[in-house]
Amino acid sequence: MASKRFGFIDDMRGLVVVMMGLGHASYYFHSMWKSLDYTDPFFDNLGQFLIRYQGYLCAPGFLILAGAMVWLSYFRGRNRGVSQSSLTWKFIKRGLFLILVQITWVNASWGAFAKLRLFHMGIIGCIGFSVIILSFLVSLGWRIRLLIGGAIIILLPVLTTIPYDDSVMWQWALAQTFLDAGSFNVYPVVPWFALAILGSVMAEGWFHRWNSETEQARNTLFVGFGALILGTIIRVIGMYGNTFAYDGIGTFSFFIDQKYPPNIVHNLWVFGAIVIWCGIFITLGQRAMWIRSIIRVYGSVPLFFYLVHIPLLAFVTKRLGLWFRSGGMGTALLGWIGLLIVMYPLCSAYGALRRKTSNPIIRMI
Repeated sequence: MASKRFGFIDDMRGLVVVMMGLGHASYYFHSMWKSLDYTDPFFDNLGQFLIRYQGYLCAPGFLILAGAMVWLSYFRGRNRGVSQSSLTWKFIKRGLFLILVQITWVNASWGAFAKLRLFHMGIIGCIGFSVIILSFLVSLGWRIRLLIGGAIIILLPVLTTIPYDDSVMWQWALAQTFLDAGSFNVYPVVPWFALAILGSVMAEGWFHRWNSETEQARNTLFVGFGALILGTIIRVIGMYGNTFAYDGIGTFSFFIDQKYPPNIVHNLWVFGAIVIWCGIFITLGQRAMWIRSIIRVYGSVPLFFYLVHIPLLAFVTKRLGLWFRSGGMGTALLGWIGLLIVMYPLCSAYGALRRKTSNPIIRMI
């Protein structure tokens, strides 16, 4: 049953990858990044606001879907008689591989491999840690996992203010790896892990408990809109769970929530939005397959896309000196379209290779 309902996951991963490509093309081509502090993105321009804000869904999308795939892999493995210890070790290896990729390839790729940057963490490393932690929790009942994920989100304002001495290396490295955001890491594990474990809860509904596409779509949309409404209520109240004040409901400032590290509103909004998109893809069924078949090419190999598109953008802009942070909205959009055109055959070829090979490294990328 699970294999019949796998398509919307690739749809969602493909959409996230395409959105991520737009955000990163803007990062390399748009002149606003000469002065913008990406941890504090206040805009008075609608176009820039929308490009930046749509990118808010990318990291949460990867984590939610990673959590879902951990549960699905666990579920399938247990049904085949694979031992829990073997599955746990499989997930640990996957997580360690992602952490290694982060500190070697990903960190250096942002500067077109001009230098190594081993002492840094990021979203791929965060996903790796989340996969490792989830490997020990995925066997728990969905209610317990939901309680753990919900408790983390509720406690975020407290957890992210735990004090540490930023003059002591081991303290700030540990704090920024798991709780706080800073120069070492803007994706601390604990706040983002909440989304991964919630993704594993959604997967149990998607691939096991909800027996028809109608039930699957209805429940998915119900959960998604419920999270959006709850986050909006907390934002309107403007107290616990918020970081920034806002000028009025519907203004730019109303939608600016803290991403680094995420606060309660941010995690509820992005979780709701990602789940709603999944519900939309489920509802579409076999409709709009021409566009979905395109984004599925990207979504079938999301890590490959991530590992290739960043150095590609960095090489063109930084090494070749073409339009690096010198353009506007049009330049960013053209760079994005060019990126997708170049990456499409690469992703298609790699996807074909991945399906044919048994090489563990190729299959993990």
